[in-house]
Amino acid sequence: MTGPIIVATDLSDKSYAAMRAAATLAKARGTHLVCVNVIEELDEGNAWLLLVEDPSTLEKSLRAERAKTLAEQIDRELDGLFEPSEVDTIICVGNPADELLALADQLDTPMLVAGSITHGPIEALFLGSTANALLRRGERPVLIVPPNEDAKRFRKILVPVDESAASRACLKHAIAMARSIVGGQLVLMHSVSTPAGIGDATFPVHIGNEALGRLVQSHRRWLESIAEELEITDIVADYILEQGPPAPEIIEVGRQEDVDLICMGSNGRKGLRRFLLGGTAERVLRNTPCPVLAIFEEDTEPFISPEEFWKAERDAKDAETSE
Repeated sequence: MTGPIIVATDLSDKSYAAMRAAATLAKARGTHLVCVNVIEELDEGNAWLLLVEDPSTLEKSLRAERAKTLAEQIDRELDGLFEPSEVDTIICVGNPADELLALADQLDTPMLVAGSITHGPIEALFLGSTANALLRRGERPVLIVPPNEDAKRFRKILVPVDESAASRACLKHAIAMARSIVGGQLVLMHSVSTPAGIGDATFPVHIGNEALGRLVQSHRRWLESIAEELEITDIVADYILEQGPPAPEIIEVGRQEDVDLICMGSNGRKGLRRFLLGGTAERVLRNTPCPVLAIFEEDTEPFISPEEFWKAERDAKDAETSE
């Protein structure tokens, strides 16, 4: 049996959307929901109490207070989605990201859900919010939900696709979500990489609009071949090809298509570059029009690349001609 979906809440109204989204997904998957609140060791506004109150007494008092508030939040926000008795609650003490990641392993969760709340531009850059920390350190799917997002059933899912093994794993997650929801649809997107200046008549090696159109069309056929391979043509609403850096193109397509969810693979970067810059998923998250589901795993094999696909098509045509 699959583990429960875990949702983090700081008990503020900005975390309500994440809680409702997690409940919606848990209901669709037929799994349990666990709501978690973490008391930080030096919780701002409470640390001074350590000067006048015994730490163990303070912790007990804070746990009881948080448990009461969390129960009230569940009763109010999840009305009609889950009965309060069907939702488990956990109050932890420690660093939020550390505690959530440890719980994810302990409970074998299929997904962590959190709100996209930062602490300010400078702190978010160097320290990161809990959401950023989960994205940078997580190994399980992480769903980040903007504070103003209404609970949805994620019927329309945008999936950016490239030839990587991470992209195949991501698409499989999106397929499972779409299949689990009545009317679920996928929008497959690929950002076509072209050298700067292509399509511009002043570019030294000019490639006209006709050739550029053929390039885009060949990428579309590549996307369609992936849908055929995975037998999902019945749930693909559209194939979209864009040119340019992935992050801004993903954000713009998400807005234009009015999608309910962006599901994307997140290889991230390693070391200091990942710490300071983050990956495409983090850049999308900063301006996302909807929730973002980041998938960190890789499949056993990558997709065939567009170049390999073109070559196979060309070889097949040449073989037909020679016959």
